[in-house]
Amino acid sequence: MMGKRIFLVLVIECCWLAALADEMPVLLRIPRAEQHDTTGCNIVDEVTGLVYQLILEGKAKLWDSRLKDIRITPSTLQSLEKSSGTSFTNPEVIYIYEHWDRDGEDLVSRTLGFMFVNSNSAGNEVSYGYVDYDELKTPFIRKRIAANPNINNDVSLAMMLHKKPFHYNIIQFGGKAITAGAESRRIKSEFVAGREFNKSVPVPDIQERDVEYIIDLRPKTDDEKTRKGNALLGEIEKFLKANEEVFFNMGGDRVRNYISGKGKIDVTRLRVSETWKKRNGIISFETLEITVYINDTAMAPVPFNKVLWWGVFIEEKSMYELFREKDFTLFITRINSTEIPGKDAYLYYKALMSAEWRQLTEYVKNY
Repeated sequence: MMGKRIFLVLVIECCWLAALADEMPVLLRIPRAEQHDTTGCNIVDEVTGLVYQLILEGKAKLWDSRLKDIRITPSTLQSLEKSSGTSFTNPEVIYIYEHWDRDGEDLVSRTLGFMFVNSNSAGNEVSYGYVDYDELKTPFIRKRIAANPNINNDVSLAMMLHKKPFHYNIIQFGGKAITAGAESRRIKSEFVAGREFNKSVPVPDIQERDVEYIIDLRPKTDDEKTRKGNALLGEIEKFLKANEEVFFNMGGDRVRNYISGKGKIDVTRLRVSETWKKRNGIISFETLEITVYINDTAMAPVPFNKVLWWGVFIEEKSMYELFREKDFTLFITRINSTEIPGKDAYLYYKALMSAEWRQLTEYVKNY
């Protein structure tokens, strides 16, 4: 819970802003613990991580407050962290100053800046300071969030601010302090009323995910997809044995050293990196690169367009057809920035193939 002192400072500053602007001044409280998987990332982690880096590099100025009376140097910030036993990048909440303007069905928000605070082990408040958003605009546009499976793979931090899919509480609205959660919810219900923030900022209608999976050499089985996966590894193995130049360009000399010159090449696994796209319920796959494991040792990744020149076929199907149709057993290991544990690999594959992509983690949790 934010203490009275910091709360009063924030409200006084917001009232000062209200006198300077015709737009509706709003102060948002963003709690780290209340950010859910469905938002695609933890916005508190994303903002504090980038802003802290920019402050230390001298690319963003940290001030004592929105009034900007005193500038806080990077070394002073680090000293404050050390003396208080706190971390700038690990706060319970952050605060965002904004202006909102509603015109009919249009709801436009403009971010002004951020206030960063924390609490020490004794529960005492630690105020790090304020940063203007003007200094953060370009880095926020360039910064791609560490997206979890529920969101597109190329969302910028600026887009998250524009669209506001994260959880927030309104603690100041139009110069008035909001002290109750019920009042914050009422404002959201009446003023926001389900409107999309900043409709002029386009959102892609295609869902995209970065997906990584492995194809392992499996024991003999009657399962058709497993059999074709084994056959794929076997055909790649034959190709590399017959084309030593390709083998050595992938780092095969290291494998030869491991096996003391016996000249044995066993392809035991493939790791595949792809972009999966979903539009109107139809999924398409773009294979980017493949990493071949020889004798359980990873070779250098090979772009898929070069792999196609290997001319490998499985029962008259080219590798392009095989990967497009996913006609083999695979195990998902990563979606966007999230590593997928082995126990969930099948469920995430099932979710990708049949569930709503904005709720992949919920599908797996509730399966």
